[in-house]
Amino acid sequence: MIVCGWCARHTASRDRCTSCGHEDPESPWTQRGMAVPEVVAHEPGRPKVDAAEASRRLDDARRAVGTRTPSVEALAEAAGVDPRTIRRWQQLMSS
Repeated sequence: MIVCGWCARHTASRDRCTSCGHEDPESPWTQRGMAVPEVVAHEPGRPKVDAAEASRRLDDARRAVGTRTPSVEALAEAAGVDPRTIRRWQQLMSS
């Protein structure tokens, strides 16, 4: 995918922009002597969190809460995430 030089939206086609319909969406970039910006596609869905990152964020949340056995809700609030995310991280670490 590239960024259309006419409308600045993402397009998969280099012949005609799928958003604005202009032919040759690369030409405005090349006329200015600029490289055509490529669009880096990310995997759909939630961003992946590995066990080490989950452990670090849970430890930070536990320190922020300060109690010996904090509730899932307290950890979620301290980490700035949803309680379901805390449960998912705990499950990831236990497996």
